[in-house]
Amino acid sequence: MENAYRDAKAPRLLVIRVGGPWYQRSAADRRTQAQSWQTLWRTNVPQGIVAVLDATTNTPVVQFGGDGEVTGLAAAPPKAK
Repeated sequence: MENAYRDAKAPRLLVIRVGGPWYQRSAADRRTQAQSWQTLWRTNVPQGIVAVLDATTNTPVVQFGGDGEVTGLAAAPPKAK
């Protein structure tokens, strides 16, 4: 994780930005970590929402289902030339 912050305009939204080390982890580890962030946030913020974004491109790298379960992981974005 590069940084995390609570969105000022949407206080139930936690934004987590990830970089290179995130993509070096196995898919299973990334899935477990993302689920852990979601569970912890929802425990502390009722109906909380977590967005995990690539720190360089700002694109989502984790997809969560309606019940907060991790339903998808994005591959690392191509490196800039």
